[in-house]
Amino acid sequence: MIKFFRNIRKSLLAEGKTTNYLKYAIGEIVLVVIGILIALQINNWNESKKEGKLKEKYYQQLLSDFENDNNYAKERILSLTVEINKIQDYNNIYAKPNLSITEIFASILKNNFNTINLEYKTSTIETLINTGDIKLFNPNLRSLLTQYNKSKVQSVRTFTANMDNLNDLLKEAALRGGSVLQQQSKFLNQPQLRQMINIENKNADIYIGIETYLIWKANIYNSSRISLDQNIKEAEGITEIINTELEK
Repeated sequence: MIKFFRNIRKSLLAEGKTTNYLKYAIGEIVLVVIGILIALQINNWNESKKEGKLKEKYYQQLLSDFENDNNYAKERILSLTVEINKIQDYNNIYAKPNLSITEIFASILKNNFNTINLEYKTSTIETLINTGDIKLFNPNLRSLLTQYNKSKVQSVRTFTANMDNLNDLLKEAALRGGSVLQQQSKFLNQPQLRQMINIENKNADIYIGIETYLIWKANIYNSSRISLDQNIKEAEGITEIINTELEK
């Protein structure tokens, strides 16, 4: 094709048809420009098609992540609620008048002194942010995804920091004698050991330590339930938006 055009140019010059040559040259330039524009359009179309497929793939991954996140958050909320209810059941014993110290400590030790962890496992949003592929989405969706990711991270960080403080309170209660109080059966046949430890004189400190721990635990768990519930609502909102996009 190039050789064909070159022959035409030579023929026009040889015949001295300068005007016709110029018209032809301009026409040839126009054809070249049109060809380039068509090539660019095809390339843009191919890129747009690739981006569309990649975006749809991310949509599906995000929907899967949101479902997993919400199931996990609901499971954690349930676990936190069970622990809060246990503490509330313990607090309800004080409605009965004239409880003995033995009854109080028997009830307080029925609480669960194990802690709950919180850790989301999904990472698609972080992948989008780290790779820069988050630019595939419109500004509103980008903002919502970024905010949701921050909310998740903040929920985990706050809970972890609070649990560290809570464990410190539990250690303090244990050092006051709480750990010994949980194993009093050891001392039933050991009067001299019991006298040496003199656990009864430490009851006030033990009680204050454990009560403080339980109060903080209930507050932390309740606050975390609220935070997780907010995470769920944010995820549900974004899920609705993505489903709408997929239906277009």
